[in-house]
Amino acid sequence: MTGLSFANVMDDSILVYVEDHERFVDWITERTGGGSDQMSVDLHKQQITYRPKLHKRDEVVAPIHLLGSVASEPRSAMWAWANEHVKELPAARMVERVRSFGESRGVTELTTPEISIAPDADGIDGLATTATTMAAVSCRITGIPTAQIITGDGIRLVMLVDAPGFPPARPSGLSFPRILTNAISAPGWVHEHRRATQGYAQARNLPYGWEPNFSALNIGFPEGNVRVAFDEAGRVANIQAGFRQPED
Repeated sequence: MTGLSFANVMDDSILVYVEDHERFVDWITERTGGGSDQMSVDLHKQQITYRPKLHKRDEVVAPIHLLGSVASEPRSAMWAWANEHVKELPAARMVERVRSFGESRGVTELTTPEISIAPDADGIDGLATTATTMAAVSCRITGIPTAQIITGDGIRLVMLVDAPGFPPARPSGLSFPRILTNAISAPGWVHEHRRATQGYAQARNLPYGWEPNFSALNIGFPEGNVRVAFDEAGRVANIQAGFRQPED
């Protein structure tokens, strides 16, 4: 399949990424007994360490795969496979899958070594949004459920986190309306509301069906049906949940 745009891949990826990342934050909080207030990265050891907020709690150490970096000066994003300082490290091997996907689908943003980032406009923080998009599409392409973005000295490092024992989020009709609403409200995250909603159902292997003229999408969650209606412009208009009553 060719002719896939970067916006298409982002729409297919973002809702699952948001859901899994929320679960990962909760998991780190559980494992550290209260959350982490400091992270350290060792690219040569290919690991990230989450240090607990509370005294005498366990650290969480997890393997990482470096995706790239987003810099404020020059205002650009560079993939790890193009960075002379890190491209030979084992930590930079996984990103080759992302580049290969881009080559096979004709997605130039995934195969261009360094991408310029336009000045902020329309409420979009271009640097933060670019880092999020790098993380989201790479999670979907590689199958690694979560990522970490670390900011410091004008650089955002973007990496996949392949934490042993981390259980990805289970799809929930209770939380999905909030996840969808938050994602479409974040400037620059979702381009086509219909595609993003259907992409989530497909990624989570949930049954779904369109109503005539693609006016609404019904998704079957374990708790019951969630109906997402769209306006004439294809934007989410309302979300309705019809859940089954628990059996006695």
